[in-house]
Amino acid sequence: MGCILSVELRTLFFALSLGFTAGFAPGPLLALVISQTLKHNVREGFKVAVAPAFTDLPIAAIAVFVLSRISGLNSILGVISLIGALIVSYMGISNFRVRGISIGDQQATPPRSIIQGMATNFFQPHPHIFWFGVGAPAILEAWKVSHLAAIVFPIAFVIAIVSAKLIVALMVKQSKGHLPEKAYLWILRGLGILMLCFALLLIRDGLRYFGVI
Repeated sequence: MGCILSVELRTLFFALSLGFTAGFAPGPLLALVISQTLKHNVREGFKVAVAPAFTDLPIAAIAVFVLSRISGLNSILGVISLIGALIVSYMGISNFRVRGISIGDQQATPPRSIIQGMATNFFQPHPHIFWFGVGAPAILEAWKVSHLAAIVFPIAFVIAIVSAKLIVALMVKQSKGHLPEKAYLWILRGLGILMLCFALLLIRDGLRYFGVI
């Protein structure tokens, strides 16, 4: 029981860390959250923020289904783990390179925030790369030890990424249209350190699949 609990807690922490990192990281969806909050109101920003709840879970399900067909091949899972380490490392290093965030054009347009948010998130490559390279392998690995941990991962990730974008919308609203950049950058840097630590764990997993360690 203790072993299973530790796997569940580790999986939860991993998912939350990845979700908050993805949620706070600059990108098309975060820019749209800020833009809709400024052009309309915080409610429209919230509508964009919840888009991953509708788009990420289907992508995750497809990724898990596809990878589960080849889950018996340790060499392939080893390659995927190492690719995942590169993706997570990139996420971490990118956090240290951020100096600010551009929110783009502020011309008035009809809200359609949920539709815009879902389209923006689904038709960018990042969610697909993440779920095939990091998320789905983590779910499959957790499933071997604890079915609950495997279920917790995508749910915790989506809750974290949505929560991060909701926080950004509130920050924009409370600061009258300007992100408090010092706090924002410190959050990114802290999450960046976590991502680099998780990248090392993924490298370890990859080497284990290859039988190196």
